[in-house]
Amino acid sequence: MAGPRDLLLVSSDFTHYGDAFGYVPFHEDIPMALERLDAGAILKILAGDAPGLQEYGRETGITMCGLPACCVALGDGPPSGHEAALLDYARSGDRDGDYSLSVSYAAILMSRGQERP
Repeated sequence: MAGPRDLLLVSSDFTHYGDAFGYVPFHEDIPMALERLDAGAILKILAGDAPGLQEYGRETGITMCGLPACCVALGDGPPSGHEAALLDYARSGDRDGDYSLSVSYAAILMSRGQERP
């Protein structure tokens, strides 16, 4: 689909946590629980594992708006020479320490790297 000079940009936030979002799967150590929940999705993306990401979404109920878009972008698996890196991760609760209503964000860069024969 995409040519060697094409850029595909996918945007999504990660977990929306709190009563206002209707998602409160845990009540203890919320910052760490959010990080663990988001890390599960992030690891699937870094691995280029669209089916695994879909399954993770079903299993956890993670409130990640762009999960379907990420799965489409990942396609059937990582291309030859696939490289991925987590550039940054943050939760809105990190700013003021209030995690009762928090949205998580991750910046992930994926590239083909050098095509391998």
